[in-house]
Amino acid sequence: MSDLQWSWKKDSSEATEFITLVRTTLPLLPNLKDLGVFGAALTEDPSFPFTLDSLVLTTPSSNSAWDFLRAQKSLTYLDLRQNTRGIGCFSPETIPNTLLLPKLTTLKACPEVFAALAPRHAITYIHLQECGRNRYGRSVDGVVTALNHDQLSRSLRTLRVEVVYRTFQSMCCVDFVQYLASTKASTTLVKLVLVKSFLDYSPHLPDARSPKPLSLLPKLLHGFSNLRHLIVEDTRREHVAIARSPSGDGLRELLDSIIEQAGGPELWAAYCPGLVEVEIYGSRLLLSPP
Repeated sequence: MSDLQWSWKKDSSEATEFITLVRTTLPLLPNLKDLGVFGAALTEDPSFPFTLDSLVLTTPSSNSAWDFLRAQKSLTYLDLRQNTRGIGCFSPETIPNTLLLPKLTTLKACPEVFAALAPRHAITYIHLQECGRNRYGRSVDGVVTALNHDQLSRSLRTLRVEVVYRTFQSMCCVDFVQYLASTKASTTLVKLVLVKSFLDYSPHLPDARSPKPLSLLPKLLHGFSNLRHLIVEDTRREHVAIARSPSGDGLRELLDSIIEQAGGPELWAAYCPGLVEVEIYGSRLLLSPP
């Protein structure tokens, strides 16, 4: 067996029996390579015989999860995510300073866990996800510090960021790129994906929450010398699909105005001559190859 996923429900007798069964089975799977755990109490024993390539770990978690990770030196893919109810997250303060995954190339985590774990690794793909510990989001300072780390900044090629209120406090795409431009990683990034609902651009929102126009992005991205692909996408594909449907006239008007404000090929080519492709909420703008 190379792949295994399971989940459990709290206070369920069937789940307890299943957990016991899985715990007795795991030691018999030396060839296991990919594991998904929903409820990290199952990772308390770090002495399993397998060496994983990928691990998806979903809250609730215990500190023993880090002991389990410490034993998985072959991991290349690590996804630390909140549960589907959006409650709870991993505690960065419990991550041991000695935790090192030498082969890790892909990390998906909330900003605080990323900031605590990523700098010691040569990661090429990063996905900053929502944080379930604080519904109002976190400061971007820890992320900036991590992206200035020499080892990480040299290796990073793709960054995907959920620019939502539970990731960063009161921040829009333009705000995040302003911070990103000040980091060493800005010179190594090849692909940047910003995830934010286009509904947040509605003129009916209070001024304090209305995002800055995307037309500011080209100038901010001027110093991203290796950037080839920029994508701004919605948090849910259904939003864009509804807006483009016959019944979505009001939303389609909003979507079209956002795309129009993002600027045409001339604007992007002037500030970002290295860009090959810009995609704004499904509308693709192909630029001349560098």
